[in-house]
Amino acid sequence: MEILGYTLFTKTKPITQKPTKEERKRGVSFGINLRAITRSSKDIDDWLTALKNAESIINPRRTKLYDLYFHMVLDDDYITATDKRKAAITSLNLQYMINDKVNENVDEFIGYPSFREFKKEVMDTIFWGFSLFEFYYKGQFNPYSNQINITGDFDYHLIPRKHVSPQFGEILKGAFDVRGYPYRTPDFEKNLLELGKPDDLGLLLVISIPVIYKRNSLGDWAQYSELAGNNFRSVKLTESDKTKREQVTRALNEAGSGGIVSLPEGVDVDFVRNSSQSSNQLFENFNKEQSNDILRLILGQTGTTADADGGSFARAKVSLDVERSVHDNDKTYFLDFMNYKFKDYLPHWGFPSTGQFRFEDIDIKTRRQQVEEDKLLNDLRPLSEKYLKEKYPDEYDEEKSNVKNIMSMVNAFHGNKIPKAEQDWIYMIHHMHPPKSEEEMEELHHCILFKDEDEKGKKHEVKHKKDGKVFQHRLDVSDPQKAPEYVFDHLNNKYPINVRKIDKVEYAIITKPTKKIKHDDKAIGNIN
Repeated sequence: MEILGYTLFTKTKPITQKPTKEERKRGVSFGINLRAITRSSKDIDDWLTALKNAESIINPRRTKLYDLYFHMVLDDDYITATDKRKAAITSLNLQYMINDKVNENVDEFIGYPSFREFKKEVMDTIFWGFSLFEFYYKGQFNPYSNQINITGDFDYHLIPRKHVSPQFGEILKGAFDVRGYPYRTPDFEKNLLELGKPDDLGLLLVISIPVIYKRNSLGDWAQYSELAGNNFRSVKLTESDKTKREQVTRALNEAGSGGIVSLPEGVDVDFVRNSSQSSNQLFENFNKEQSNDILRLILGQTGTTADADGGSFARAKVSLDVERSVHDNDKTYFLDFMNYKFKDYLPHWGFPSTGQFRFEDIDIKTRRQQVEEDKLLNDLRPLSEKYLKEKYPDEYDEEKSNVKNIMSMVNAFHGNKIPKAEQDWIYMIHHMHPPKSEEEMEELHHCILFKDEDEKGKKHEVKHKKDGKVFQHRLDVSDPQKAPEYVFDHLNNKYPINVRKIDKVEYAIITKPTKKIKHDDKAIGNIN
């Protein structure tokens, strides 16, 4: 029966029979009859019909809506933006803290590849609205992988959303079944975990609108390009001879778009160009706007993903701040799920549920920037051992000088290793001398270099000069052209001087020694 455009169904009772003992042993999903996704062209009318079915009070059905969603998730802008948004969460280091200490057993457990996929599924719930996960513990059978969990590792599956009725809390054996069997019962509470509100249709509901317009517009654009690519031909005949007209038409059709045809006298053919720049610009602007709408709905802005026509640093900064606020909300969303829902299931894997999930405080990007800043500060004034030990406890080595720590951290974050020879000469320029007492412990410093061997000749101090992303060592001289060709340290290590310009100013740059570096007791430690 239909009233005011809404279809009403006779309310039916849920299927009360419970799954058999064998079905429970093999997993809830064993009783589901899966069907292929319905693939077809979609328009706004399809979207509206699917929305009405999903919002029905008497008999809500999401099958058509989810079929439409499966069509939408193939859009390139959607894939790019969602991957970026999910990666901002999945790339963070998730920790389980008990009494302010990381639980290494749980840390190893959530490091399984299957758990990384689980995190993506959790984030997908934002777009789909609702998810129902089924866990398979040690000795239980996973009907999708067709394997028994022998090791007790993390194993799960997402119950197909088309077979779940969250409003009634039922699992549908068939996607188009009116009612199913209840899953919010003690029989399933150990294995099933819900995420999302029962009436939430997800962010894909609004994302689908620009995706539909974009996809249909691209189809129209492709059709236009096909027609515009073949010029339209207008034929004028001076005589009204029906036979001649048919012969000319046949000859032009057989000639194709680029052929040559011989026509009789009295026939005039005019080639009309269908393509225009304004028409192409219209299609291009429309599709670009739809793409931007998709990105804005997912990331909150387009400044860090789409190609901008122009702008400023301030505009880019605002876009980045907006995107970060979205990521911060996602972090809160994910941690709320882990701490208020998933944590209660940990005892089934043999772990305590008394801890708290959190993300590691320092992410990779922030840490990289901090190391770079500390490197610059260290070049200006050596950082204290106490500071390094507190700031970088994992990288700190008490047996080495702070040169070791700073250089190794910079190398680690840059993903490269300074060659041994270069490490040696950097060390000889920056090193420490043994103190007479603990109170006289010397900070790391630049040693004086000399014009001649055996610490003779004019003395030269060493300064830094920023050269792009690196710092060069230079002699502190007023006229680089008058700098010596070589300089020597107190061990007679010989350093060539290369005069060159940095930012249009000449400097006397210290380069690598010409021979193997000499070491003695005056220099402590190394940076190998």
